[in-house]
Amino acid sequence: MSCGQSLNDDIAHIENQSQGLQLQTANQKTLQRELQSLLDTISISSSEIDVLKHGSLESPRGLEQVEHVLVSLYKAIKTIEPNSTIDSSSPRAIGRRGSFSDAGVGSMRALQERKEEYRNSCRAFLGRLRQFLNIKFQAELMEIKKDGNNAQANSGLRPRMVGLDKAYQNLWRFAGLIAFVRDVDGDDYVEIRKLYEKPAKQMIQDEIRDHVAAWKKITKKPTPEEQEMLVFNAPEKEESVTSSLSAARKLTVKKSIARIRTGGGSFAGGERPSTGIINAYEAFAGAFGEIYQLVFKQQNFIVEFFHLSSRNTSDFVEFISNGTPETRRLGDLGGIRAVEPDKLKAKLIFEFMSQIFSFLMQELQSMVEWATLGDATQGVGIMYAIEQKLATVDETDQEFLAKMMQKLHDRLAGLFALFLDEQVKVIEDTKVKIKKRKGVIGFMRVFPVSTSPFPVLIFIH
Repeated sequence: MSCGQSLNDDIAHIENQSQGLQLQTANQKTLQRELQSLLDTISISSSEIDVLKHGSLESPRGLEQVEHVLVSLYKAIKTIEPNSTIDSSSPRAIGRRGSFSDAGVGSMRALQERKEEYRNSCRAFLGRLRQFLNIKFQAELMEIKKDGNNAQANSGLRPRMVGLDKAYQNLWRFAGLIAFVRDVDGDDYVEIRKLYEKPAKQMIQDEIRDHVAAWKKITKKPTPEEQEMLVFNAPEKEESVTSSLSAARKLTVKKSIARIRTGGGSFAGGERPSTGIINAYEAFAGAFGEIYQLVFKQQNFIVEFFHLSSRNTSDFVEFISNGTPETRRLGDLGGIRAVEPDKLKAKLIFEFMSQIFSFLMQELQSMVEWATLGDATQGVGIMYAIEQKLATVDETDQEFLAKMMQKLHDRLAGLFALFLDEQVKVIEDTKVKIKKRKGVIGFMRVFPVSTSPFPVLIFIH
């Protein structure tokens, strides 16, 4: 009896041992599969590394192959160092992406052997990409300038800016590469933004100056007679009632003829305005409308191309999965976008735009001074043009554009208020002598003519 019991115990022990061995074997197989999967993830062949070294970044097929290899490299980096992420809005202050930490999984010997190779491959590719984009940015923007010269955009027709839409579309193919740089190395991400900033600023500055000059060419200049009739501080002259009224009527007729010839100051894109037939405020409004569109689209492009919006939460791999470089489409750059909720991102965008358009405020102020130099009343039409555009960016992410327009408007309003105060003072200081009871007082002679542009300036649009 005791012998049978002992045999049963031995059998139970053997079965338990067998189950333990089976469980251990299953765990080992699972671990082996996981390790193999890990090794497969971090394994990048020498031929793939060669694609990063020599693959074409220009051709559609070559660019697609490069992106495919970068996906493998990106996954390998994230496997070796899963916490290698920083906030791209503070690229230098926080640290570097892809630093290949020795902590955690990265301390495994098999991964340590590959770490240095991937580090060098990543750095070599980023260096190659910087050189390529430096040339590409300049080439695409220079091509836009050539297109403008060939088309003779400002050759007498209503001046139009060529715009950068063609460059935006051509550069958008490389948005995937920008996403990779953003996610693996913050310092290079900053450097590439600077590589874009310099040629973009120069090209845009030249384009705006040429555009403003084109509008000035078709702007009429006030004659000395007109300037005299537009202010109240003109010297008193001994004139009869008849001669004073005759001069006022003559000037009014001149103004009316000019407005009729320009269709109230506006003209269609297909018409050819003659030199000097539009008012200065109309020239400013026309130029400013084109500049507004350029600045507006430029911000929307850099937000998309450099992945600056906090609403875009996709990483490099997710962005690449949206299609090939040729099939991914750039959205509407003319669309209104809500205020950027992330303050750090909003600050980064504002600073980026401020660098590209650091010259613009001075350019616009110079044009305002030019437009109001001979006729301060042109300021009314200029303020109206600014107000119309200012209303369109309220409660949007166009912080740079809004602040610039508001500053320009406030400065102009202050100057115009000063002008009005001076005119009121002239009226208040006017003294009528006994011998001047015949004829028209100076400011009464000037007032109807000087105020006649206001209804047109205010209601022309």
